[in-house]
Amino acid sequence: MKNKAKPAAPRWMIFVAAAAVALTCLTGKAFAKPEKQVAPDPSRTTPVHNIPLFDADGEQIDPADKEAAPLSQKVTCGKCHDYEIIERGWHFNTGDANVPPGRPGQPWVLADPATGTQIPISPRGWKGSYKPAQIGMSSWVFVDKFGRQLPGGDYGERFADAFGDIETDRWSATDYLSINCLGCHSSDFRQNQDEWAKNVERGNYREAATAASGLGHALGYVNKLPDFDRMLGDDADNPQFVPSVIYDKTRFGHKDAVFVDMAGAKLPNDRCYYCHSGHRTDQQEFEAQEDVHMARGLSCVSCHRNGIDHQISRNYEGETGKAAGYSCRSCHLGESDAMTAELRQGGFGAAPRPAHEGIPQLHLDKMTCTACHSGPVPTAEPKRVQTARIHALGVHGIPYDPNMLPVVLEPVFVKQADGRIAPCRMVFPAFFGRIKDGKVTPMLPPAVLAATGGALATAKGKAPTAPSAEKIADALKALAEDNSLGEAVYVGGGKLWKREGGKLAASDDPAAEPYAWPIAHDVRPASQSLGADGACTDCHSSNSAFLFGKVSPITPVALGEPVEFEMNHFTGQDAMYHKLFGLTFIFRPYLKSFGFVVSGIVLLILLAYGLPGLACMLKRFAGRASQ
Repeated sequence: MKNKAKPAAPRWMIFVAAAAVALTCLTGKAFAKPEKQVAPDPSRTTPVHNIPLFDADGEQIDPADKEAAPLSQKVTCGKCHDYEIIERGWHFNTGDANVPPGRPGQPWVLADPATGTQIPISPRGWKGSYKPAQIGMSSWVFVDKFGRQLPGGDYGERFADAFGDIETDRWSATDYLSINCLGCHSSDFRQNQDEWAKNVERGNYREAATAASGLGHALGYVNKLPDFDRMLGDDADNPQFVPSVIYDKTRFGHKDAVFVDMAGAKLPNDRCYYCHSGHRTDQQEFEAQEDVHMARGLSCVSCHRNGIDHQISRNYEGETGKAAGYSCRSCHLGESDAMTAELRQGGFGAAPRPAHEGIPQLHLDKMTCTACHSGPVPTAEPKRVQTARIHALGVHGIPYDPNMLPVVLEPVFVKQADGRIAPCRMVFPAFFGRIKDGKVTPMLPPAVLAATGGALATAKGKAPTAPSAEKIADALKALAEDNSLGEAVYVGGGKLWKREGGKLAASDDPAAEPYAWPIAHDVRPASQSLGADGACTDCHSSNSAFLFGKVSPITPVALGEPVEFEMNHFTGQDAMYHKLFGLTFIFRPYLKSFGFVVSGIVLLILLAYGLPGLACMLKRFAGRASQ
């Protein structure tokens, strides 16, 4: 029977078995090639997938087998498609140091109320974020924390051992997290990514894809089995938590083949939204405005395209490769470097060619298209926004709280590396850390709690809350007992804090600066863009939100006097110049009226003196003609 108790194996047998498994995985990975490589089909139809399913050992799945293994999409899909090529695609290559990181994008954020933590994390190493290894996060810990909305592969498989900690990592219990192909490509209404998230959270990495597909149900809870090892199989003490799957026999047909409703390259928007969507906390869902492109019938993959290599285009200006032709300017105006004549001409997807009447070229050179057309209309203070990846939106069972950490603000206008101003989402970091040789390294919450004793303890039976300033000071005192790794500090509220003379003292430091990433959606219609209908004062006024909106560095703990930045701090604009320049727009209507009046007077003068003069000249010419 599946859950029958077994005597504990000697330790040497465990090590030998683990080595054998590792050798098998390494050799299998090295020679994993599709049995039949499917060439791209130029037909606009999606091929019907009525196919047998296989487990990780390459055995066809028999749904009647009570001990049937979970579906392996790596093996099943790999029968026709080259998995080794796919796993190097953009969604699966964050651990590859040879891949250019490109423009900064959305980070993962490690948030913890008890220690007042919100740390932007990105394996791509974007400026202002931290790679997992920099803060002591192994691949397994990273996947265990964020795997709910990871697509599999990458840190969960290809780089699982590249950033590891053999003392704490539990790959032998959870197994690797392979790419969840159906998580993107399924059109089946039964595809349930919440089941993926639930099983990853339980440590059932091998079973997660089966449960999410709707082809079967996953049982067990690996993370409740501290000594579980998949090589040994059962757990004599807690057999009820040993993972297994039960297949839906009604899904299997002739010769146990299964119809898989595949979307091909035309992915449903819901597949993207599960990881790439946001919600403003001051709005209800029905108040949100749909992106104008979606309203016109386009989908996410209409613009964000890729081939079998899965190098999906991000479509920001300056991106190399396939993106040329699919950025805002390229679609609406054309792009000289685009791949086809049609894309070079513009008008992709029936995109209208904007006239931008009355807008000086300087604006188009110094700002991105999204600065005027995307995201919420700027207000006196940026709004709080929550995103799927950062706040686990869409994962059922997590109580929704509009005040949950971390705090993300939008829109904040920021000058980009190319000199153009773009609307961004922004998060201010907060964490305990060590400073050594002028560089601050964050500490993970468990390490902080362990080193500070009861200084940050939460009352029994109560939910963790952000610590007070007094608790921060006490924690820094406790951390100062061992400064071998650097002086203890706390980052929060846009400042770096040290304990000096029993009190907290603030200073500026790059580690306290916010992390910002550009937003492109939701795109508003032209009538709602900044400057529409000649409304120059949307930006050019002495109190415009675009230049003078107030940005507060909100972090879990409020320390010292509140700090505020004006938007021009991030756009790099001269505040005094634009204050004075904005005042000129107050008098522009009067200047225009004055100009019309003066022009009318001049016209009357010309008519009063010009017409008699013209008559005189005509008489003179007439007299000469009669002679």
